[in-house]
Amino acid sequence: MTGPEATSEQRVNERAEKELGLTNSKLGKDGMPDRIYWMPFGKPILIEWKKPGEQPTKRQWYWIYFLRGLQYDVQWFDNEQRAFEYLTAAVARSVKARLKKEGVQ
Repeated sequence: MTGPEATSEQRVNERAEKELGLTNSKLGKDGMPDRIYWMPFGKPILIEWKKPGEQPTKRQWYWIYFLRGLQYDVQWFDNEQRAFEYLTAAVARSVKARLKKEGVQ
């Protein structure tokens, strides 16, 4: 993959690893989201990356809805800042839920 989609994806991957400690993996099945982000203490987040202004294809929508039906957090982004903000908030929610579960306020 090349172009703005790949550049945004790569920058967010680097920031997510460096600033949030998130590991991610590339998914390879046709139509499935591009990346899976392994969240601390919770289910992973799957993200479909699109070029600015572009939306998922029909096949990609199928996978988004199918995986959401299995209770996975599946998102698509055409903007790297919004994607990073989403991942940041998700990490905060995950850590907060874990602390609450352990009785730490």
